[in-house]
Amino acid sequence: MTTDAPTWSSVLTSWTFTPIADLLMIAATIGYLLLVRRLARCDGAWSWGRTTSWLAAMVVLVVALNSSMAVYAHSLFWCTCSST
Repeated sequence: MTTDAPTWSSVLTSWTFTPIADLLMIAATIGYLLLVRRLARCDGAWSWGRTTSWLAAMVVLVVALNSSMAVYAHSLFWCTCSST
């Protein structure tokens, strides 16, 4: 399996879509934000740091699963394994 090396333009523009993972992340984030809002209505204390951390984790997951890292993961892994 031969693929060309990624260029900067292909790294920035090649994204993929993982429907099941994306829908699960969207559902989990909506559920999380709804529960945070429900807790705020009941005068519960919930730090913004926790919510920010959750949203940052979702961004990291989106980048890991949909960005060029996911697009080139199999070819770059294959190149690394075959060169040893």
